[in-house]
Amino acid sequence: MQDGPSTTAGKGGILSFDALAKAKKALQMQKELSEKIKKIPQLNKSVSSISDGIAQSGSKEVHEVPSAGPGVLSTAGSAGAAPTMSTLPCTSWSCKHSQLCCGDRSSCPAETYQGLVNVTKPSNLSTLKVNINKQKQEAFQILKPELDMDPESNPHFDARMGINKTELMRPKRMTFQFVEEGKWSKEAETIKLKKEQKAKQAQLAKAKAAPDINPNLIEITERVVTKEKLKEPIPEIEWWDVPLLVSHKIKMEKITIYLEHPRPIEPPAEAPPPPPQPLMLTKKEMKKLRTQRRLAREKDKREMIKQGLVEPPKPKVKMSNLMKVLGSEATQDPTRLEKEIRSAAAEREQAQTDRNTARKLTPAERREKKERKLFDDPTLEKVVSVNKISDFSHPKTSSKSI
Repeated sequence: MQDGPSTTAGKGGILSFDALAKAKKALQMQKELSEKIKKIPQLNKSVSSISDGIAQSGSKEVHEVPSAGPGVLSTAGSAGAAPTMSTLPCTSWSCKHSQLCCGDRSSCPAETYQGLVNVTKPSNLSTLKVNINKQKQEAFQILKPELDMDPESNPHFDARMGINKTELMRPKRMTFQFVEEGKWSKEAETIKLKKEQKAKQAQLAKAKAAPDINPNLIEITERVVTKEKLKEPIPEIEWWDVPLLVSHKIKMEKITIYLEHPRPIEPPAEAPPPPPQPLMLTKKEMKKLRTQRRLAREKDKREMIKQGLVEPPKPKVKMSNLMKVLGSEATQDPTRLEKEIRSAAAEREQAQTDRNTARKLTPAERREKKERKLFDDPTLEKVVSVNKISDFSHPKTSSKSI
């Protein structure tokens, strides 16, 4: 019967140590909770009385619990009496954490529940989607962009430029955007090119470092056999010659070393439009045209002489203008001058004869001209007069008929 009190005293000592540690932890949690509540301005007034009551109860417990320390336990063990679970004070923290202290809230007095606040909210509470969205907006507030300077206060701001302040402040909407055609293929090509460039750079770096390596130390491996594409056999008859060969046989005797150039044939086409008809001029107009051409030719000749490109012609001296051209020189040696003048005149006459002979047509050219005149253009109408002569006794009529 004497062992009962000692065992109860031992159990009471163990519980007193646990209660002391839990009390310290609860006091620390209470301080943190009070600091958080102070930060909320709306709940400061309502919770001030609660926090004071909890702090007082906690301080009492701290003062009362140390009495059950190790020194007290020794005396209690010697005396054979120890405080039980029913004698422990039931404060606000012990009621809140009833599983740690009493195990049942029915044993705690009703005054201890007056200062407690139920902080936890039910999580399975059903609500509307509008309230959920409102809570999300309050939790995640979208900050609008701030402008460095108000455009209206800027002295250089021009309202005619059409800059709207609200549009600048309004965030951009996430609209549906289509992927441009060929975007992914371009990205794939760029990635491929980058890989090839990296491989080339690696090869160049290896090639630069190659001279430092002893070539005798390089391992010799098997040669890589490259597969070459087999050439197609040459057929006996090419596909472009098949439609031309009826019997599918080639006549070898027709093939020679000579190249045949067929006569070019003009492709069938419409006849070109006729050229414009030449303008027929009168004798007076033709004479005037010859004069104009001669004057233009003489003018060009004078210009060439002025520029020094052509030598100026010698003075044209004749027997009629001898004294006018030479003057006093004609009286010094008139016989010599007369001889020179006559030889120069003979040369000029011979030159004119040569020019006329060169301009004259040869018999073959004259015949060709006559044929061209008669048979060149058969489409042109020929005006012919036909006369019938019954009597050829008169010589005039006979000459006209030939």
